[in-house]
Amino acid sequence: MKILSISAIVLATTISTFVFTGCGEAPKSDNATTAEAKSKTDEQQKQEAAASKLTIDVASSKVGWVGSKKLGDKHNGFLGIKSGSLDIKDGALIGGKIALDMDKLTVTDITDTKKNGDLVGHLKGEDFFDAKKFPDASFEIVKVEKWDANAQRGDLDPKFSIADPTHAITGNLMMKGVTKSITFPAKVSLTDTELKAQAKFNIKRFDWNINYGSKESAENKIINNEVNLELDITAKK
Repeated sequence: MKILSISAIVLATTISTFVFTGCGEAPKSDNATTAEAKSKTDEQQKQEAAASKLTIDVASSKVGWVGSKKLGDKHNGFLGIKSGSLDIKDGALIGGKIALDMDKLTVTDITDTKKNGDLVGHLKGEDFFDAKKFPDASFEIVKVEKWDANAQRGDLDPKFSIADPTHAITGNLMMKGVTKSITFPAKVSLTDTELKAQAKFNIKRFDWNINYGSKESAENKIINNEVNLELDITAKK
């Protein structure tokens, strides 16, 4: 569906993972390090094959998105979670994968039913995620390392970042048919029966060809490239 005016479309299309900034700034968060997709080593595949698996509790987990416009407008919502599992070995997270359903994308900051539906339809349309053609997205863990407590994180907004991360997680994020490696800080806690993981970080939507029209269009340039994603994952035996 289409928004009623071009200005409304531009306002509506500030996108994704997931609370918003003002003054036209992108969320002040950790910027995920982005690189070409990475392959798992033979040793890692061997370790994952021997690991125990925890199933992601879809009902209590979420992947949120936060987007902003250079003039200060903003929107937020969630991406749909289909399924997933995490690999645990020797009391530590070593791998896992979460499958997302882009057709289940939601907007949570607009209460008007029609305006909400218009924006959801626009974001799921060809101008952005093209969910009909690319309904599936995923994140697969490739490496989990202890967080460097001396790492410099810059000026962060606590609404869009996590305090005291425990790990740096590297994995392949696939959206709109494009797969890139990202590394970001996360807080992971593990008991005998449950794992909880939280993360908030920025990605650059251009890296996944998530543009409003062409990358060079005036409408697209009004929207900040940075998108804040929020992961709040619970996995259980």
